[in-house]
Amino acid sequence: MKKVLAAAVAAMMLTFGCMALAGCSQPSAEDVIRDGLTKELDQVKNLDGELMSEVGAMDAASELETYGITAQSFMETYFDGFDYSIDEVTIDENDKNKATAVVTLKVKSLTDVYTKITEASTEFASGADVASMSEDELNQKVGEIVLQAITDVPATETEAVTLPLVCENNEWQVTDAGLQQLGIAMFNL
Repeated sequence: MKKVLAAAVAAMMLTFGCMALAGCSQPSAEDVIRDGLTKELDQVKNLDGELMSEVGAMDAASELETYGITAQSFMETYFDGFDYSIDEVTIDENDKNKATAVVTLKVKSLTDVYTKITEASTEFASGADVASMSEDELNQKVGEIVLQAITDVPATETEAVTLPLVCENNEWQVTDAGLQQLGIAMFNL
């Protein structure tokens, strides 16, 4: 499961890494950055089918299929309740090709998800009917437990995340360090 979530983080960051936020020479770089971030984060908030499908197409997704879970349904369940606010966008006074955006996310905690899955799995494993189940039935039940555990974890607000941006080739882009911070925040680690 951790391998799947690590792959999901990587896939999500690749998707956001391709994000280009219009031209640097626009009259209001702050608005360009805010609009671009809104467009990208709205895809997660709205559980955009194309984005969830891209994230769901990861190599580790086959592990989920053993349990009757599609990677897309897994990601949609995890990001159900996701929200965000763009708290501030600031252009560097000394270098107009650098900026920072401060965002706060509302997302499920991966730690809480793991805890909930462990608790539910332990409870299930101690049941009397486990011994009489076939491997396929056990795998199906594990899939149900995982999705229910994720559903039961509420999305909570993260600490504000500062995303550095640079303007290259007349496009604003979140830096690699910013993408890494966003990835950590997206899974509320």
